[in-house]
Amino acid sequence: RLFDSQVRRPLDRAADSQPMQLLATLRAAKTTAELLSAHAKHRRHFEPLHAAAAWINLAALARRNAVERALLNKHHAAATAPLRETTLGLAPALPPRCIANVVYGAARTGLSPHHAEPLYATLEEAATRRLLDFNVSDHMQVAWGFTHAGWDSGRLLGRMAEVLPGELRRFDVGAPALIGLVSAFGEAGHVAPAVAAALEEQLRLRVPYLTQGERGMVMLHLNRVAGHETALYSELTARSMSELLSLDGAGLWGLTKSISVSGSPTSSELSAIAREVHARGRGFQSVHLAAIATAFAKSKHVYDAHEDCEPVRQMFRFIGEEAFNRRAELTPAELGAFPRAFCLAAELGYTVVDAALFEALAQAAVAALDRFSARDMAQLAMAHSCSGLGARQ
Repeated sequence: RLFDSQVRRPLDRAADSQPMQLLATLRAAKTTAELLSAHAKHRRHFEPLHAAAAWINLAALARRNAVERALLNKHHAAATAPLRETTLGLAPALPPRCIANVVYGAARTGLSPHHAEPLYATLEEAATRRLLDFNVSDHMQVAWGFTHAGWDSGRLLGRMAEVLPGELRRFDVGAPALIGLVSAFGEAGHVAPAVAAALEEQLRLRVPYLTQGERGMVMLHLNRVAGHETALYSELTARSMSELLSLDGAGLWGLTKSISVSGSPTSSELSAIAREVHARGRGFQSVHLAAIATAFAKSKHVYDAHEDCEPVRQMFRFIGEEAFNRRAELTPAELGAFPRAFCLAAELGYTVVDAALFEALAQAAVAALDRFSARDMAQLAMAHSCSGLGARQ
């Protein structure tokens, strides 16, 4: 199916002479076979925008459709080889945003590091050469693309860190670009105090207008980039704790993760969040409950003998009950995330490993195994092997 050359769309006939129609054909492809066939037919006419569109749509198809994802996982290296070859040839001419889209799309399709290395290395070199031509938005797109692809782009981020402080202070930059840069540098673990200071200066002006999600991203990553706890982080934490009652599942997850990873959460902060989750959690999405449980389980703070962690224990019991009741509708990622979080929480003394819950989640996972990606299976294996319960299934 991946190499089916018979697949055609109505726009194909004119695509050779019309770059915009070729772009529309690539974006309109409904299957990986259709997209790769369009590339095979028109590859000699590919331009930078076409390569970016092909990779982004390939990633979207793999993410949305389990059948397409399974086919791509099985034949990825051979199926995408011609597209990788075309992209490598276009690399010197790719504008910054196209570089970011190609890198992000290739990572999202599940391209293995072995096959991705020539592509990522060439694109990183192309980006490094053109760095002085980038505006702040271009910096963000490229840094974010490489970081989320899992590529070690320390050299590129180091060069960006030399240029960005001046650019950030010279221009008024929108919140999405600022938050994208914080996220990219933070996810990569790249410490750049001058970049963090310039970002903090601009973000401080936008605090009243940041959404819950944007605020959480800044709280999570700004301290990592700065290498120390920033004044803006403290301000955003205080603001979020004062608005606890208005936070939804995503907001509570963002707050929990940011204070657990980037700061030094107090027992009163963790207990207050736990009470809110326990009180309102039935209305939260499963993905947010799993993420909140994981954030608590990975918290740097451990209650000592004199502190009351009963609200956190109650929250974990509640989340366990919800996971049990929702087990038939959980996604592969959630089926792995819940048991992993419960194992970590048990190590901190927040909960005990519930044999019945693990067996039930294992049965649900076995029933849905054909929907799992390799990454989902790895997460699932780690989650169950840490407890020994449900692992045989």
